[in-house]
Amino acid sequence: MCLGGIVTRGVANENWAYVAELIGLMCLGGIVTRGVANENWAYVAELIGLMCLGGIVTRGVANENWAYVAELIGLMCLGGIVTRGVANENWAYVAELIGLMCLGGIVTRGVANENWAYVAELIGLMCLGGAVTREGC
Repeated sequence: MCLGGIVTRGVANENWAYVAELIGLMCLGGIVTRGVANENWAYVAELIGLMCLGGIVTRGVANENWAYVAELIGLMCLGGIVTRGVANENWAYVAELIGLMCLGGIVTRGVANENWAYVAELIGLMCLGGAVTREGC
């Protein structure tokens, strides 16, 4: 879905910043350099909002309620609506949706549950504009 190709688990684990860049590519239709992506993850989160809503999600609004941002991710993948309740009920499923975006295929729940804490760090990086360590997730 992002590049028309497959990002293997090995490559993804090696450098998650690259996965975030893929999200940027989806939104911008262009290239977000690694430096820019690392510099301001909150902006990437805003781009996700733009793609889904066709409007602008300001930084303040995004920081106010990240559950809503997760819903936007769901909208991108499913082409439908993921209600706030559902998003809060099962975040592993939201993580699977992120996997689907990058891999262009199906990530089974078993594989997803194997290491989703790491994926949660990705979401944190995108939203908070900072680094969340693997141990500190």
